[in-house]
Amino acid sequence: MYTDRYENIQGSTYTPRPTAYLKVVNPSSSSRYGEVEAIVDSGATMTCIPESIIARLGYLEYSHQRVRDANNNVVLRESYILNITIGNYTFNDLEVIGFSKSYALLGCDILNQSKIMLDAPNNRWIYNCPGQCLESDGTTVDATP
Repeated sequence: MYTDRYENIQGSTYTPRPTAYLKVVNPSSSSRYGEVEAIVDSGATMTCIPESIIARLGYLEYSHQRVRDANNNVVLRESYILNITIGNYTFNDLEVIGFSKSYALLGCDILNQSKIMLDAPNNRWIYNCPGQCLESDGTTVDATP
């Protein structure tokens, strides 16, 4: 289980959102890594990592992806293969998108691999929710394997 908080990393005009710290690693050289704060973004199909972090990891370009941004524009972005760690969970050889923000977006490519619980009243969110977790309709569900 990984628990983190809601925070405002986009500036004072935005409401706090679920955030996480990511360790981003070059899969060919584990000594080349960076750390970045990320917004948990269920609207992002793929995880997005700042280009400034990717540049520190060495040349990793994999492909190009057409993506739709928050303003509904379709743009061509470079994609990269990286290893990403969040808490005790590592996602190896994950294709991510590079973008020009100072923070990352933790997308559905990672979020959809486990049960997530958003607990806004307590200013936290949980990845791989254990035991009993609330469903969106308010019913309790046992999430133990």
